Amino acid sequence: MADIELDSKNIENLLQRLEKIGIEQKSIPAFMKDLANTLALNPNMNFSQVNERLHYIGWNDIELDYHTFQLARECLGNDN
Repeated sequence: MADIELDSKNIENLLQRLEKIGIEQKSIPAFMKDLANTLALNPNMNFSQVNERLHYIGWNDIELDYHTFQLARECLGNDN
């Protein structure tokens, strides 16, 4: 049960952080899909490389910080 609560808190925290960096709530699913696809291309990308890729595909105004990137990877199940 504690794992489920932790996951719920992480997801809530991630959503708040994404909104804080400028992603509208309605755009979060598309952003997360693009982030997941980016990580699928190369799971070993660091957050700077991921930001470059996200800018390349159109998320120009979004800049992930390290903590948000790690939280997103964890929520996506890609926490290598």
